[in-house]
Amino acid sequence: MPVLLTIVAGVLEVGNLLVTYNRVQLAAREASRFGAAGGSGQFVPEIVFQASTDSLDTSPDRMSVYVIRPTVEYVSGAFQWDSWTEDCVYGDDCSGSGLDPNHILTEVTQINTGRVSGSDSADVQELAGDRVTIVAVYYEAQTILNLNFWDTGADSNGRVPLRAYTIIRQEIDQEVIGQQEAGCSAFPIAINSNLFSGLVEGDQFTATNNGELGPYDGFEFLAWYVGTGQSEASLVNALTFPGTSSDYVEPDDPTDTQLHRDDRVAVSGVTGASASVANALSNLIDPNIYDSDPGYTLRVIVYSDSTPPGYIGSPSVMAYTISNFAVVQVRAVSGSDLNSITFAFKRFDTSCGYDINVGP
Repeated sequence: MPVLLTIVAGVLEVGNLLVTYNRVQLAAREASRFGAAGGSGQFVPEIVFQASTDSLDTSPDRMSVYVIRPTVEYVSGAFQWDSWTEDCVYGDDCSGSGLDPNHILTEVTQINTGRVSGSDSADVQELAGDRVTIVAVYYEAQTILNLNFWDTGADSNGRVPLRAYTIIRQEIDQEVIGQQEAGCSAFPIAINSNLFSGLVEGDQFTATNNGELGPYDGFEFLAWYVGTGQSEASLVNALTFPGTSSDYVEPDDPTDTQLHRDDRVAVSGVTGASASVANALSNLIDPNIYDSDPGYTLRVIVYSDSTPPGYIGSPSVMAYTISNFAVVQVRAVSGSDLNSITFAFKRFDTSCGYDINVGP
């Protein structure tokens, strides 16, 4: 009887782990397919959750998710990665995916053996330069009988570590990825995302600056860099078509000089619309020769109440986090202190400003 019970227990545990591993593998496959289609790394955890939420415990102490997007190179008769950067996009333990880059490279080249016939073949040249998306999922599976197969910590008795990953060649053109990763140009206006709710192209809405940061404000003037960039003169120049967003420097990272989602932008030192600022805004209402509608078509920054402004950088300044970009037109400037701007909504802009290689 003890021998029989041991065998039954072993079969149950192995079966449980195999089922769990298949579910982890499925989650990695779905997330990798999403990433290979051009999906941003910051949204990969959501795909993993959708594929596993009914069957796996997705709490960060049980699961970690990594996104890797290397490119295959062929140098001196041998394949190699141009880079191998593991972005931990979810989980409390981000100590590493546990993948061996050389082993993965061998897998990729072996999969393409039918196309790779020699060092001078067109097949080799075709494989060289290919980009792949790898999503690796680390998961601590709970055993049925809570046997201490692998002690991963004081509160983790009975858990068995599982690792699954999927490799998929990038499905969209590298040029498209480059365009999506490129920083967006924009005008120094941050608009509350709540004002766009339910809007369709052509709808007008009015944003009001109440002098209070965050959810109490409809819009806020921004500065592309801290210091003199927060002056009224800099704001006027930035509001003058075609804008000066190429001067952007993130307050807490001077090496970041391009506008992307999740970047932060300093608040301008101008608290009210002076005559010069109002004049710059009014000039944006002039007819645009490229559009039959009145007003220049502008790309502006959208911020969300879920990421309110906060103090960052040195010296500390108030800054907004970019959640999206929107294309609008200025239709009117009003208010006793010219603190209300009426916009016409055109669309959200998804052509640029994604950190595809970087997690949240």
